[in-house]
Amino acid sequence: MQTEVTVLTCPSCGATVSHTVAHNGFKAGGTSIGPSAIPCPGCGIAVVSGQSEWDEKHFFQKAWFVLQRLFWWLAASFFIAGFLATIVGLIAVEAKFIREPQRMLWSLVTFGVGALLIGVILGRNAFKEIRESRQRTAPPDSW
Repeated sequence: MQTEVTVLTCPSCGATVSHTVAHNGFKAGGTSIGPSAIPCPGCGIAVVSGQSEWDEKHFFQKAWFVLQRLFWWLAASFFIAGFLATIVGLIAVEAKFIREPQRMLWSLVTFGVGALLIGVILGRNAFKEIRESRQRTAPPDSW
């Protein structure tokens, strides 16, 4: 596995502004949603981050964000919920909680519940990112 750390530095003073970790080309917990400019902690000038806020993105960027989340949901469901479903089915038969013919049904139910939980968690995180982005760009309330 190849890990790459990209450090964003200030072009003026050289201070570290931000960093990104990528494993085999995939950002670890990274997102394309964020401020397009980050103030340098050293000198205060705005450094371009390569990100953009949700409202600044065009349709295809938003669609790509959603497709990435769907891909990760499918991948996580396949591996995590699939593994969990297999283990639950085997343990339930070995413990004589169910009979062998019922194992497939129990495994499918376990897979469905696991995939649903993973989807809820990933969806909640995606909506949180979007909500926080929209709050950062919302005009201040003025009465």
